[in-house]
Amino acid sequence: MKRIVFFLLGFLVGGGGSIAMLSAQRDLHYARQSAEWPTVEGRIIESKVHRWGTDASGDVSYDAIIQYTYTVDSAVHQNNIISYGMGARGNRQRAQQIVSRYPRGATRRVYYHPDRPEISVLEPGTGGGPWVGIAIGGVFLIIGLLIIRFLAFPNQTG
Repeated sequence: MKRIVFFLLGFLVGGGGSIAMLSAQRDLHYARQSAEWPTVEGRIIESKVHRWGTDASGDVSYDAIIQYTYTVDSAVHQNNIISYGMGARGNRQRAQQIVSRYPRGATRRVYYHPDRPEISVLEPGTGGGPWVGIAIGGVFLIIGLLIIRFLAFPNQTG
């Protein structure tokens, strides 16, 4: 019974790591391509600082909520992705800086995927975000595999 529990735990931890890695890899792919995507003018329809939550140590996190619309081939799209490499969560000052760059009602260049125009960013290229996701996902994948190998099947050799 204990082996089954450890196997399932390892499978869930490793599987979660794999999913995180795949998601980050997709974001990295889009981030690299986004600088070459076509552009249109878009309009910022929402721009605000949002209190996201408080962690165990009492620190408060804030999000920059940015929503924008844009039109491609007569179809109106709406999105909230600023960049594939930049998270909008952090301290209040960081969130306010992002909101200041994208005031409500302003027009901004939107980079959209040529085959899937519903995918877009305001800031093309990549930052560290996808690489961090790949690294963290990889750590969880390795931990999951180690749980399976050494806890679910501790007496196996080979």
